[in-house]
Amino acid sequence: MSIMVTEVYRALVDAGASEEKARAAAEAIPDMSDLADKNDVAEFRSELKHDIGNLRSELKQDIADLQSELKQDIVDVRSEFKREIVELRSEFKREIVELQSDLKQDTADLRSELKQDTAELRSELKQDTAELRSELKQDSANLRSELKQNIVGLKADLYKHMWLMQGATVLAIVGLLKLLP
Repeated sequence: MSIMVTEVYRALVDAGASEEKARAAAEAIPDMSDLADKNDVAEFRSELKHDIGNLRSELKQDIADLQSELKQDIVDVRSEFKREIVELRSEFKREIVELQSDLKQDTADLRSELKQDTAELRSELKQDTAELRSELKQDSANLRSELKQNIVGLKADLYKHMWLMQGATVLAIVGLLKLLP
């Protein structure tokens, strides 16, 4: 038994407890000799402060390292972003040049097709105009011929009617002359 347990045993016996009960109670109480005292607590505090100081220092260093890494990562990301922007601009410019070239070619092709279509249309219009002129000339000639025939017929009819009228006039005059004494 330690000193503390012995003191508890004697105090219980002095208080009137039987030796067996006092012994059992003294044995049930844990040995306090291993408990920390004020010096142990002060030493623990000192070590704890020292460990906290070390942790703070390490933490500050870790934070500084992390900040440095983050700054470098940001610089790397910016650099990569700028490089990608340059590549995109270059690709975009290249695509614009290709598009302009395609548009120029398409415009040239369209002009050529329009010129061809216009030439074909002019040719067709000339042919249609020539055919129309020919038809108009033929129709005009036919109309003239019909008019001439009609005029000749009218003249013949007119002459016939004139002769008939002249003949009737002559007969009327002869008839009148016979009536005259």
